[in-house]
Amino acid sequence: SLNVFSDLNLLVSRRNMWQTYADMFICNQSKLRYQKTSAVHRCPVTVFNEVLMFSLPDVPLEQCKILVSVYETQSTGRSNKCLLGQLSVGKDRSSEDEHWTLMVRSVRQPVAKWHGLLL
Repeated sequence: SLNVFSDLNLLVSRRNMWQTYADMFICNQSKLRYQKTSAVHRCPVTVFNEVLMFSLPDVPLEQCKILVSVYETQSTGRSNKCLLGQLSVGKDRSSEDEHWTLMVRSVRQPVAKWHGLLL
């Protein structure tokens, strides 16, 4: 499971009809699984507090990574979306190696750590 608890300090502009959400991908050579958080209305501090469950095929976790992309979109139903930032945890990400190692070793136990988004 992946617990998404994000605190995004966003500049509030005249775009009050916008919502923010996060896409989660579990990947190895290709995308294995995908989930999306609920969209929340834009405000100065946007908070997600969701647990996303992923059932993975028999792929060693050491060969996988988690890609988190945070977007904003118009709540009017238009398909416009704007990427706010991304984060990658797992294989080939040296700055998040400690967190990934703890997650792989702590099966069925929560491991929490804050990560910054790359803009």
